[in-house]
Amino acid sequence: MKVSSKPSLTWEILTSRADRPRQEVFPLNTGRCEYFYSARYALAAALDALKLAPQQSILMPSYNCWVEVEPVVRSGAKIDWYRVKTDFSIDEDDLLARIRPETAVIFVIHYLGFPQRLENIRRVCTERGIVLIEDCAHALLSNDGDIPLGSMGDMAIFSIRKTVPITDGGCLLINNPAFSVKRPRSVRPNRFVTYFVASEMLAGGTTTDAQRLGQMVFLCNLAVARFVRIGLKGIHKILQDRGDYLVYPSGNNFREYAKNWGMSDISAAIVRGSDFSRIKELRRANFLYLLEKLKNEERCMLPIHSLPKGVCPLFFPVIVRDRDRVYRELKDRGLSGHNWWGDFHSAVPWDSFPDAVYLKENVFGFPVHQDVVINNLDKMLATFNKCL
Repeated sequence: MKVSSKPSLTWEILTSRADRPRQEVFPLNTGRCEYFYSARYALAAALDALKLAPQQSILMPSYNCWVEVEPVVRSGAKIDWYRVKTDFSIDEDDLLARIRPETAVIFVIHYLGFPQRLENIRRVCTERGIVLIEDCAHALLSNDGDIPLGSMGDMAIFSIRKTVPITDGGCLLINNPAFSVKRPRSVRPNRFVTYFVASEMLAGGTTTDAQRLGQMVFLCNLAVARFVRIGLKGIHKILQDRGDYLVYPSGNNFREYAKNWGMSDISAAIVRGSDFSRIKELRRANFLYLLEKLKNEERCMLPIHSLPKGVCPLFFPVIVRDRDRVYRELKDRGLSGHNWWGDFHSAVPWDSFPDAVYLKENVFGFPVHQDVVINNLDKMLATFNKCL
């Protein structure tokens, strides 16, 4: 048995996408989305649309990945930071106290698909002429009650590939008509990149013991793709070209020339045919199962104790000592979780935000995506207990 930390791309999904009926879901049904290779480039486009003056600044959360910080740093904007609590909620008092006359943007993250309380922040932004950007990279399909996350901000960014098994794909939702994005609409990702990522996903998805033989075909294909990529790296080193064929949708690298890439045709077709209601239902059921199993476990701590109506969770978080060892031991057994956000961007004054450091060093995530079944979770829980 192998359990992937991400939704699995299967041959059936890849080949039957054209036969599926189109699904309508927020924000993809608004007609106001701009699609990008990944969410980091959607954020870069949002910053370009703002046309910030040199003296203006952006107020960002201290608990962050790396990916959302890098586009802001590259834009040249000044950054101020606010506190995030160890339950992933915004410290609203700290945020409001850090607003200055030069604050032009407030950036909030809906961590793991769970909604931040934005009523007061939205009111202050309106009163002071501050732009509110919602980071919904984790929150496709999530609502705050009946209100879709991403609908309150002037803009919102989504990482579709965190919810749907696609090779690439992020989008920028523009709610405020005062802003617009000007970019080429015909730019598609390099085809080899799409092939390489698809090969990785096909070979690395969640599988049962009975599927091992079929998986060998995908592993052989991946070996060929990796061999070709090594050759392309050599060509890039010799020619010193842009290396479009080496771009990757995840990781911390930001490629300026990929800012105008859209989603690949393969990804767009899979998204159109995805059963979003089922995806959300399965993710919620898996989260609730883990919550019941782990709520009384004394050797780890739960930062989230309930699953509110409307939330589509990214994964199930636990706080565990020696997180990286636990993550490695599970992965060595073919059980991939998340050693969540272990990278520390140099732009953040980490010494001033111990709660953010605590989360970055101790959060482990159990997968709850739509390919995970109860047997997978039971196997992970048993192994997890041994690791503890």
